[in-house]
This record gives sequence, structure tokens and C-alpha cells, in this order.
Amino acid sequence: SSDVCSSDLKSGNARDVRNLFDKTLEAQATRLAKNPNPSVEELRQIKSEDVRMAMTALGNPPPRRPKYS
Repeated sequence: SSDVCSSDLKSGNARDVRNLFDKTLEAQATRLAKNPNPSVEELRQIKSEDVRMAMTALGNPPPRRPKYS
């Protein structure tokens, strides 16, 4: 039925988002491990580089930014 298909798509999307979130936290932890004394603010931040690393780890590298002259 169409309800099953719709539910499957939503579950798949939720899994993808959860996987991205988990990988983003791993990337954040890796970045923070390089800093022996991160501040509270740094511990609370997820940076765009963390998300880019997570996307790459999941096999979906982010699109390249256009270069402007």
C-alpha cells in the first residue's frame, strides 16, 4: 500500500539523518581530541568542517564551493 511506502521512505530518511548526526559527533570528537584544553564553547560547537567530514565518511561528500575571483 502507499502508506507502507511512505512510512519506509520516512524511516530511511530518519536513519540517514541519524547516521549523519552520529558521524558528525565522531568528527567533532576527532577535531577536539587535537586540542588538549578545549573551552566549554568549543565543546558545544559543531562546525561545518565536522559535517563535511561526516558526509565524506558516509560516502556523500558535500558539493564543492564555487571559487570566485
